[in-house]
Amino acid sequence: MREDQFRLDGRNIVITGASSGIGRQCAIECSKRGARLILVARNEKNLQETLEKMNGEGHSLVTLDLSLLDKIEGKLTPVMESFGKIHGLVHSAGTQVTAPLAQMKLEKQEAMFNLNYHAAMELSKLVTKKKYLPESGASLVFVAAVFAILGGSAVAGYSASKGALVSAARSLAVELAPKKIRVNCISPGLIMTELVQSVLSQLDEEQIQRRKARYLLGLGQTQDIANACVYLLSDASRWVTGINLVVDGGVSVR
Repeated sequence: MREDQFRLDGRNIVITGASSGIGRQCAIECSKRGARLILVARNEKNLQETLEKMNGEGHSLVTLDLSLLDKIEGKLTPVMESFGKIHGLVHSAGTQVTAPLAQMKLEKQEAMFNLNYHAAMELSKLVTKKKYLPESGASLVFVAAVFAILGGSAVAGYSASKGALVSAARSLAVELAPKKIRVNCISPGLIMTELVQSVLSQLDEEQIQRRKARYLLGLGQTQDIANACVYLLSDASRWVTGINLVVDGGVSVR
């Protein structure tokens, strides 16, 4: 019988934004595939709720605001030391600031870039230290957004922060390949997280249908992105690096 290349048995993976939405579902799915996880997010209660939905044992929770870049190494290092080697990173934590150019506030844009982009770089720098790197290498996955490749009104800063992840992944893929580290992005379209459902609930039916009509395959579920994360973390994608995997129900092909 052919070995299941999508299994993650024996692998230690850091997942940010694991308290809800895409990050939570990635954590759940990776645990089902056999991984041991370090879950990172600001809300400890929500992290505990994620943990209760997961399979396996030995997972750890780290309560941390990743926009505070100088806190990342100090908070994560003790946990990573206890895990030993780190085989993967999924940076799913992120935030969106919606504002037209005339109303863009520098401090809000900087905070968004800190979480969406700079935190990803700080985490990558940390998990790829020699002492944490397995002989088999590692896989870094950045959750970007379809706005990294598509234009949209009042999201210039958000698009730029996600586009920065896509650009950085290509360069890091080149830089880190000699260390057997793969670096990839996933760019989701509109995913039905609790936050998105809350936003849609404030729209009238015509507005909702207009948004849905843009997606050839309908709106996405968190499981769709979790499946893509498992692929990029697993041996099934051993020959894949530097890509931006667009998972958007077809919205970007119009």
